[in-house]
Amino acid sequence: MAILNRLSTIIFISLFTLSLSFSAEMTAQKVFDQNFKLIKDNKGELLYIQKKFQLKKFKLKDFVAKIKEAINIEIDYQKKTASLMGEEKYIQELNNILQIDEGDSLNHHPDYQKEIKNKKRVRRSLLNLRKVNWGKNFNTVQSEPAIKEFGQKIKKILATFNFTILAAAQDKRFFMKKQILNKALNEVIKILRKKYSNIPILGFASFLVTKVHQFILQERMFQQNMLLELMFYHEKDLNLKVTEINHIVSSIFESRIDLQNRMERRKLENNWDGYGMLQLFTYERNALANISKFKNSKNINLGFFEGTFSNRKGKKTNGIYHHFITNHQFTRKKALALDYNNKKRVLRLRTLLFVAQAGINFIPRMPGFIKNIANNFINSMTKAQI
Repeated sequence: MAILNRLSTIIFISLFTLSLSFSAEMTAQKVFDQNFKLIKDNKGELLYIQKKFQLKKFKLKDFVAKIKEAINIEIDYQKKTASLMGEEKYIQELNNILQIDEGDSLNHHPDYQKEIKNKKRVRRSLLNLRKVNWGKNFNTVQSEPAIKEFGQKIKKILATFNFTILAAAQDKRFFMKKQILNKALNEVIKILRKKYSNIPILGFASFLVTKVHQFILQERMFQQNMLLELMFYHEKDLNLKVTEINHIVSSIFESRIDLQNRMERRKLENNWDGYGMLQLFTYERNALANISKFKNSKNINLGFFEGTFSNRKGKKTNGIYHHFITNHQFTRKKALALDYNNKKRVLRLRTLLFVAQAGINFIPRMPGFIKNIANNFINSMTKAQI
């Protein structure tokens, strides 16, 4: 479960470490010094911001072992719950967590019907876990030469290109030149598609390599988000020049521009001094406009706000919500980041979705295109919410 615990940390770290006022003992500069270091040239000019802590030496088999562990833990939990309280108890728990209301047949809105259909597919995947020969499937995937080659490529990429670099103050195309992870991922999936006619194994193998790719990039993104918080809210408290801060922020946004989005890249390169900060001011303006729509809401930072919302049955949830990210692709409701009354709620949901996404590929008699729809739905509940 280490992977999922790490991903849950990504959600919460900016909420508590950086969004609150710093005490006399924990200043913005101290937070910066604890997490980041400056790399300068021999003239003292800032070149890069680097994170101090990095992933341990990458091994694909260790990553796959953690995914296998997460699946086995959920299967064991299913068995235990079923033996103690019956199968229906576990199904009821899934309905509560996924918010599947079997009795709400009056809501005929197309988006709501799509939401429920996909949540039931998630539930079906979870209930099917015990019927899958996971040992055999993991062995098949791990012995696949293309998967082994992918693991070696990732290892080489991480060793050759420094993924501890979070921002490049003087290189407007630093991250564009580093988008080789995407190339490695696309290559291995192309090979797998040519080799396997067995759709479940193809889907499962693609799931594994995609999760490796996502995890590496998300690790960098959450560190960058910490930096953005410091740069925007505590600019004057840091021992950095204004131009250095501006270039750091622009570089972080450069890392998030799609390789094909040439127009946006041109904007950034033509306004290196101000592009990033302009993005942050736009985020802030939209965030404040967002909370003005909701009663008794309080802004926390650029990404989150505090508020209370009710579900369809009127049950209220007081907690922290995302400003710009919704629960999933079929709703406008803001995604929950932390439930004050149930601190483990979001982690439990993400754990279930993670395991369900692995299991989607093995649901019997479900067409491939339906599996793709369900997979996209799960992505809409998890990827942006990090």
